Amino acid sequence: MRQFEGKHAATTVTRFKLNYKKRNYKKGVLEVQTTLKVSGLTCEHCDKQFKKSLESLNGVFGVEVHLDTGNVDVTYDASQVTIEMMREATEEQGYDVSSVIKVLTPF
Repeated sequence: MRQFEGKHAATTVTRFKLNYKKRNYKKGVLEVQTTLKVSGLTCEHCDKQFKKSLESLNGVFGVEVHLDTGNVDVTYDASQVTIEMMREATEEQGYDVSSVIKVLTPF
């Protein structure tokens, strides 16, 4: 298992493992959780539009927007979706991905 720093790292990895085990995936699916730093997300409307644009990508399982920090947690199948595809969908909505904070892969 990969090591992550920060006070919430153990909780994040544990939650990720539980979510991964709960899903009954077919062989060949690689679930990945990535946190993106996105600038310009300031209101509930932004939140809804942003979620809708990323969830429209085939292979995205979930999007959680944190308006207070500008962080967006995306859970997706890495065999179908790339960070570049998410970046393009973000830019189409008028937002900018300033950085990829972390990428969690299963075990």
